[in-house]
Amino acid sequence: MAFSRWRHGHGFGIHSPFAYRFVTEVLRQEYGYYAYLRLPGNERFRTIFRVVLALRPANVALVRCDEYRRAVREAVPHARICKPSDADMIIVDGAAEPGFDLGLYPGAHTIVLNYKHMPSWQQYKDNLAAGMTFANGGSMAVSAALQHLPRQDFDVKF
Repeated sequence: MAFSRWRHGHGFGIHSPFAYRFVTEVLRQEYGYYAYLRLPGNERFRTIFRVVLALRPANVALVRCDEYRRAVREAVPHARICKPSDADMIIVDGAAEPGFDLGLYPGAHTIVLNYKHMPSWQQYKDNLAAGMTFANGGSMAVSAALQHLPRQDFDVKF
């Protein structure tokens, strides 16, 4: 599993052009943005910034992780912070809110911190009709719920 995660993290074995680009240019990007200067030094902030920038949601819900509001604002300044039922993207901390039911929002992109603490992550993946999920072994999972993408899951080191 760890070898597969490392392998996919470098793009090997990923045949989807979208997934390859998302892994190599968003999740594992090696160069920085000037916006990093305005974010805390934590790598999570940078990853969230890059994912939000890549998916460009108009409405974002922050569930028990309000500290990442700055990363969202830097990536998409005009994004509206809203409740989960109105969101294009949901960012949730699974350790702080393990009972949050992601399965109710199968059309929203997600960033789930500490996803192994959240039982509804698997239900969300099962209900996702189209799109891709990327998980890194426990600390973060991301879904791109885009209707034009085939349904795939990737275990990636990022």
